[in-house]
Amino acid sequence: MTVCIAMACESHSRKKPALVLVLDKSLSLGGMTSVESGVKGRRLTRLWHVMVAGDDVSHAESVVREASEKIEDVRADMAYVALQKILASAYKEVRARIIEDTFLGSFGWTLNEFMKNGNALLPTSEFSHLLAQIQRFDLGCEFLAVGFESEKSSSGKMFHVTNPGVVTPVDFHNFAAIGSGAPNAYAYLARREQDSYFSLEETIYNGIAAKVLAEKALGIGRETSVMIFKRDGYCASLESVDDIRRIWTEEEENVRPNNLQQRVKKLVKLIKF
Repeated sequence: MTVCIAMACESHSRKKPALVLVLDKSLSLGGMTSVESGVKGRRLTRLWHVMVAGDDVSHAESVVREASEKIEDVRADMAYVALQKILASAYKEVRARIIEDTFLGSFGWTLNEFMKNGNALLPTSEFSHLLAQIQRFDLGCEFLAVGFESEKSSSGKMFHVTNPGVVTPVDFHNFAAIGSGAPNAYAYLARREQDSYFSLEETIYNGIAAKVLAEKALGIGRETSVMIFKRDGYCASLESVDDIRRIWTEEEENVRPNNLQQRVKKLVKLIKF
C-alpha cells in the first residue's frame, strides 16, 4: 500500500540527464502492520537504484541482497539487460525459498523435487492442492529499477519486476510508478505529458503533485522523499518538499474555472424527465 514514482528529465540538453524519484515513507510489513519513514529504495550499483512497493515488503530486502550478491563487480557500465536478468533471477530464487519453507518444509523437498516427484509420491488431490497454493504464491512486493547504462547515457532507463519474477521495461513513457497509488500518479503525469526533455525543476514539481494525488489511494503516507539521481552517480535528497507541495495546494489543487455553473448552464440543454 505505497507509491514510488520515477521520472527521466534533462535529456537532449546541455545539462546532465537525471532521474527524479518520489516516494512515500510508509512501509507495509504484512497484515495490518506498517511503519512510517521506512526505507523504500536503495542503490543497487553506482548508476542503478531500486525501489519497492507492495502489500508486504518483508521479503524485499532478501531480493535486493540476492541481486547484489549476483553482481560480482559493481561496475558503472552494468548492462541494462543483464541487470534485468539479475533482479528477476533474485526474485525467483527468494520466492522459491519461501515456497520451500512454507509449503514443502515438512517433506524436506526442494521445489524442483516437488515438481519432479510430488505427483508420484502424494495422493492426486493433495498434490493438486499444494501445486495450486504454490502457483498462487506471491511475495507481496514489486520492484522498480531505474538508472543509467553508462555515464554517457542520454536518458535514464526503467524496468519493473513483478511476481513471479516477470520483467517489464517501462522507460518508453519516460516515467513509471508502482504501488497502490500508481494509477493516480500515472494519470497526473500523463495529463502533464511528462517527458524526458522536461527540466529538473518542472519534473520535481510534477512528481510531488503526482504523489499528492496518489495519497487518495489506501495506505499512502503523506511524508514524502524526493531524490535526484544523475548519470555520473551523483545522488541527492531534496529538502524543500513541503514548500513545493504548498505551490500545488495553493495554486493548483482546488483551481476551478470562474463562474463554472453559469457558463455550463448556458451550454447545456436541460433534459426533462
